[in-house]
This record gives sequence, structure tokens and C-alpha cells, in this order.
Amino acid sequence: CLASNITIEYSTIGKNCIIHPNVAIGQDGFGFARNGEEIIKIPQIGAVRIGNNVEIGAGTTIDRGALSDTVIGDNCKIDNQVQIAHNVKMGHGCQISGQTGIAGSATLGNNVIAGGKVGINGHISIADNVMLAGVTTVTKDITQKGAVMSGFPAVPIKEWRIKQAKLNRLIKNK
Repeated sequence: CLASNITIEYSTIGKNCIIHPNVAIGQDGFGFARNGEEIIKIPQIGAVRIGNNVEIGAGTTIDRGALSDTVIGDNCKIDNQVQIAHNVKMGHGCQISGQTGIAGSATLGNNVIAGGKVGINGHISIADNVMLAGVTTVTKDITQKGAVMSGFPAVPIKEWRIKQAKLNRLIKNK
């Protein structure tokens, strides 16, 4: 099901997908290099491959790959206003909430869940079944399957809660 006002280029889309209004798929990613003071555009020659039973929310952007393809696995659910950069690889069953940004060449395992406003740096990997609490910033690989992470930078959520409680006590005792 394709809604109105969407743009699709350099892409393949699987069966039973739902794409909501104002989605942009397959355009060039943010590929630039510096040559001294000059900024040079790097040609984007990859594509986007979207699996079966994927839903993509309104206003989402999925960039084509720079060299290899950007891949969205089967059964992924992507909320409104999500940015998925060039060369991202998402396993099957991922759920990505609104205002999340996934930088170039990040790899998400199967069944990764990202709460709203999560930021994922480029060139990192996230293991299967990882959950990222809202507003978490992932700055390095998460290798533990099933980890539940929160904070900036992302740490196990129990550690984040302890740190927050200590910080709150410190502020109250000031």
C-alpha cells in the first residue's frame, strides 16, 4: 500500500508493505569528502532493499547506499520522522520509533527496538534483541544480545538508573 506524496528511487520493495505519506526512499545520502577547503560530493551508487511486511511511517527518509545497498529486513516497523542513512543494514523484525536517526553504515541485528529520539552513530553494530530506551545515544557497538540500554552514551539501563538516582540525590543535597 503506497500513500500519496512519496518518492521512491533506486529501490526494491517486498510484498505487503505499507508506506505512509511523504516518505522518501532511495535518494542520495550525506556523502561528502573534503579536499582542502573544497567539499566534494561522493557518488552514491547503491540502492535500497526493503523486505516483506515492512511498514514505514510518514515523513521517513531511507537513503540509498553509497557503495553497497541500504537494507531493511522483513517485518520491520518504522515510525514517522525516522532517518535511515546510507548503507544501514537492519535485520528482520526491528521496531524503530519516531525521530530516531540511524547514521551511515550502522548494522542492527534482528528484533532491535529503538524508542523515540534514539541516535545511533555510524559504523557500529547492535546485536539481536537489543532494546534502546527513548533518547538513548549509541556511540559504540552493543555486542550483548538482548541488552536493554539507556542514556548518553548508552549503558545498561540498570546502570543508567543508578547513575540518575545518585545524580538526583547529589543535586537535592546541594
